[in-house]
Parts: sequence; C-alpha cells; structure tokens
Amino acid sequence: MSCEFCTDEDGDPCFPIFGLAPHSHLETGGTVFDEPKEIPGFSPSKDEPTTGIWWCEHCGSGKP
Repeated sequence: MSCEFCTDEDGDPCFPIFGLAPHSHLETGGTVFDEPKEIPGFSPSKDEPTTGIWWCEHCGSGKP
C-alpha cells in the first residue's frame, strides 16, 4: 500500500517507475553511471545495469 510520500495529489500511487539508474552528467556532455551498489529506493535491472526500478524508500511500494 502506498504512503503519503509516494502518492500524487489524486491519491494514485507513483511507484514503481522504470528508468535510468542513478547517474551524473559531465560538463563535457557525457553520462557517468554510479557504481552498482545498494541505493535506497532503487533496484537495478539484471539485464541492463544502467536501468532499473525505482520504488518508495519510505513504505516499499513498488519494490520488486
């Protein structure tokens, strides 16, 4: 069940979200992905480490 941190103004859950893994943008235009590690609210994809599932770190809604 979703919590107050992961619902929109209509009360609908916002998680899970499939998207890019945590990363940084370089001033030169490149992208650097963070080292694979345990990141609160994110589970990396087994097939593609630069993507994964974002879930609510407060209540666990959307956690795979």
